[in-house]
Amino acid sequence: MAGTRLIVEPGGRLRIDPAGADHVALASPGTWRIFASDPAIVILERVEDGRRPIAGGDEIILCGDLGSAGIVDVVSFIQAQAKTGVLTLIRGRVRKTILFERGNIRAAASNLPEDRLGELLYRSGRLSYEQLQNVIKQLSPTRKIGRILVDNGYINANELWNFIRQQVEEIFYSTLLFRDGAFILSALSANAEDQFPAQITLSAQSLLLDGLRRIDEMSAFREKIPSDQTVVVRCEPVPSTKLEPIEEKLLALVQQSTTVADLVLASHLGEFETTKIVFRLIQTRFVRIVEEAPGARLKGVDATAEYQRVIGVFNEIYREVYAAMVDVGRERAFRSAVEGFLGAGGSSDLLRRVPIGPDGGLDPAVIVRNLAGFSEGSHADALYMALNELVFFQLFNARDNLRGPDEKRLMKRVNELFQTFSPPPSG
Repeated sequence: MAGTRLIVEPGGRLRIDPAGADHVALASPGTWRIFASDPAIVILERVEDGRRPIAGGDEIILCGDLGSAGIVDVVSFIQAQAKTGVLTLIRGRVRKTILFERGNIRAAASNLPEDRLGELLYRSGRLSYEQLQNVIKQLSPTRKIGRILVDNGYINANELWNFIRQQVEEIFYSTLLFRDGAFILSALSANAEDQFPAQITLSAQSLLLDGLRRIDEMSAFREKIPSDQTVVVRCEPVPSTKLEPIEEKLLALVQQSTTVADLVLASHLGEFETTKIVFRLIQTRFVRIVEEAPGARLKGVDATAEYQRVIGVFNEIYREVYAAMVDVGRERAFRSAVEGFLGAGGSSDLLRRVPIGPDGGLDPAVIVRNLAGFSEGSHADALYMALNELVFFQLFNARDNLRGPDEKRLMKRVNELFQTFSPPPSG
């Protein structure tokens, strides 16, 4: 790259100089968005699948490398200078965006499934799996998740506001862990209100201080609890130390050998609070660490058998969608789109390049093998999220090729399959 120049010739033709260096890759293949900037600088941003999931305006205020600038310095600058704009943080396929107004945080968004409001409510125990699926079915460009939740009586308006606040806080806290990647602070776009329909006002300085405190505390916890796959068991005899009610609640969930990831899902307290309480229970000798075991489960269910069951249910859905595409003669284009999605791994490496069978189903053996090498968080959660995202992708593509009765018939069948399905226990 050193000494290589990109020359824009009359008529807009691009040429790489010096001659013979046209093999140099200035950027990875794909679609790129050109930002408005000074004529002396060209700024490009990769656009996944021809779209930008979360966008600010076209005018750049600040951009750079998170490895050099650091997310804390970037947020501190925005807060101190009372800037208004959209901060987009890019780390590989992950994009998280924070809306600032005069240095305060108004909203946040992410392209990760676990950051969605519905998933937060499900993890918190406020929504059942069936209720979450009912909400997802009702989503549309004109009906947002908050309105659907309130209209269905799942939560009230005050609870909605509190959960939106929690969602914004959790997304912000997660960005403080970015040690590399890129950031772009752009001016507000004309449709910023549509991109961030639910806005609140939070102090960036307070969230930053609280987030840094969490990071420091989590570092201390990790010295004793290396990861969420750490296995704990109850100690005998039981100490005489009096526990707080929330500590007693978590201790009651420890059944034989239990991973911290199991406790996160079962307690609905979130990773930070759960890890903090487990740390306290270890200190007071109510529980002790046994080992690191990614396959450990809350109820002793055979992990591989359970994963096979989950994949089997989703494969039924994939086959139904594929059969609908065969009926309308669009199976080749549909298969190509799905293969492209799997080639990129969607938002999860679990599905990267998993073969598609002639009936549209996925190869379970490859998925289980990928899962065995997956070390990030709960295996069962990761599996469910990846397979569920592929369902949404397939239905999104199928709807472009189905009309009227065909679409209704497919959606009815998919919903029937979902109703027979319960998410796997965490593991």
